[in-house]
Amino acid sequence: MYSYDRFVKDFFSLFDVFISEKYVTEDNKFIRDRKMTQKEYTTFILSQRSCTSYIETIRFFFTIGLNKKFKTISSQGIGKQRMFIDPKVFIDMNESFIDQLYGKYSGFSKFKGYIVSACDGSIIDLPNVTLTHEEFPVGDENLLKEKRIRARVSCLLDVHSKHILTAKIVETTINEVDLAIEHLENLKQRLNITKLITIYDRGYPSIELMAKTIDLNSKFLIRLPKKKCI
Repeated sequence: MYSYDRFVKDFFSLFDVFISEKYVTEDNKFIRDRKMTQKEYTTFILSQRSCTSYIETIRFFFTIGLNKKFKTISSQGIGKQRMFIDPKVFIDMNESFIDQLYGKYSGFSKFKGYIVSACDGSIIDLPNVTLTHEEFPVGDENLLKEKRIRARVSCLLDVHSKHILTAKIVETTINEVDLAIEHLENLKQRLNITKLITIYDRGYPSIELMAKTIDLNSKFLIRLPKKKCI
């Protein structure tokens, strides 16, 4: 019998698979015996509940049994060390979780044999810091903090289970249709997208997107404006 809670428990019992030097941004980090390990820093990031750094730190230490150490590790110190964890570990972890979940339970989140998904995107503001300048260059005027740094977020969501199947954050110059095609290419390598129906909003009418979806033998629905003719 399917048990989602049991599956989550079994998945995270293999957590050590994602504790690797390939997910460390600098070669000389997490190689010595420290108060917190790479695994604990990675777990700390996953455990966030949008509280203050101090409260998050204390709660985490008591939860995992490091309560004797919390007085000697500052939240600022944790904030600095966590920057050496490559964000790709969470992308790989999420995709592995989704692939195993949908692969193990063939009938999971299906409507008449199909996964029903929705694809959409949004523009967000990013922190105006040096690292953001490097990843999302917008010009020298941003060094004076006179202009917002913005990015486009796009994801493809299973509308029944509410799991995000694939997502991406990119520069605003990349359009939603191109990202939708990227999502399909990504899922083609991971799931049986011939059993996928993707729903798009009015911003997605595109011959290229329709042709690509048909070529992949997948299904789609696109909402059109009332006066739109194709």
